[in-house]
Amino acid sequence: MKNNINIAFDLDGVIWDFAKIIKKRYIELSLPYDDSKYYNNPMNHNPSEMIKYLINNRSDELELYQFVREYILKFYELFNCGFLVFVTSRNINMKSITKKSFMNFFPEFNDVIFSFCKEGNKNDFLNGFEYFVDDRPENLIPCVDKYKKRLYLIDRPWNSPKIYGNLPSIIKRVCSLKDVYEDYCNLERINEV
Repeated sequence: MKNNINIAFDLDGVIWDFAKIIKKRYIELSLPYDDSKYYNNPMNHNPSEMIKYLINNRSDELELYQFVREYILKFYELFNCGFLVFVTSRNINMKSITKKSFMNFFPEFNDVIFSFCKEGNKNDFLNGFEYFVDDRPENLIPCVDKYKKRLYLIDRPWNSPKIYGNLPSIIKRVCSLKDVYEDYCNLERINEV
């Protein structure tokens, strides 16, 4: 067990799989869908509005990515402090609905801490963290000089190496939170919980 939390997680694209719901919405609106452009959307091209629409109108379709529930709970148990930290580009006005949605998937949590920041400005909210998990390289690259250990990029169609090329070596491309957990435990020399 660890005494201090030194890792933070993004929400959309790491925890929640909105891509499936977005694709359905494109089809409903007879719009072409491109997996590599997750944030190009039919709701006025505004990610906060898109997410608000999806949560308010499609929450019954919301899914977690593979291994998310299992490994978020493992991180939760590892820190044994009753909460984890998530940094999101969502608008602060979405705080209550974000927390409610999260707690529906993770009723075991005593609490959860969300930092709401302007899109692309997560770096300012991550002081004191040695690890961060996101699905967008543009959120990780500004953090490179701040971190001592590792930044994790969850592999998704919209962040392929064809689009972003080589990334700094501190950024590790992983398939899932399972990979994040295993690498984190290895770097921190923790026997798995």
